[in-house]
Amino acid sequence: MRTQRMSDVEALRLLRPKGRSDRRALLRLGGIVLLIAVFAGALDYNNHRQQMIRERDWMSAIATIEDTRAQLAMRRDSQSGGAMLYEVDILARYPVSGVVREQWTPIHQYPQLLADAELQMGLLRGKRCFVRWKRSDPDHIVAEVR
Repeated sequence: MRTQRMSDVEALRLLRPKGRSDRRALLRLGGIVLLIAVFAGALDYNNHRQQMIRERDWMSAIATIEDTRAQLAMRRDSQSGGAMLYEVDILARYPVSGVVREQWTPIHQYPQLLADAELQMGLLRGKRCFVRWKRSDPDHIVAEVR
C-alpha cells in the first residue's frame, strides 16, 4: 500500500472551509458547542450553590443502620391486577455532640414491591450511611444510603 505525502500548507488549505455554506456549518457547530458549555457551566454553578447552602444550613453525621422495616406506601390498582408498594425505613444510630441518637427515617426512593423491599432491608442492616438535618429542625433527618 502506497501513501502519498503532502506539505503542511496543502493540508491546511484542504481543511479550511471552501464556501459560505461550510463557514455557516462551522459557525452553527461552534454555537451549539458554546450553548452546551454554557448549560454545563450553569448546571455546575447550581450544584455548587446547593452544596454551599447545604453546608451552611444543615448538620451531618455518619450513621450505622441498626434495623430496617418496610412500611406500606401505596396500593397500585390496574385492570389486570394490583400491587402493594412499600418503602424502606431505617433505624439510624449516629453521634450528635457526644450523644448517640437513634431515629427511624425513610430512605428517599420510589416505592417497591415487598420482595424487593425485603431484599434491600437485608442488604442494608449493619451498613453505614450519611444522615443530615436542618439546624432548625434536628428531629427531621434525611438519610443518604449508597
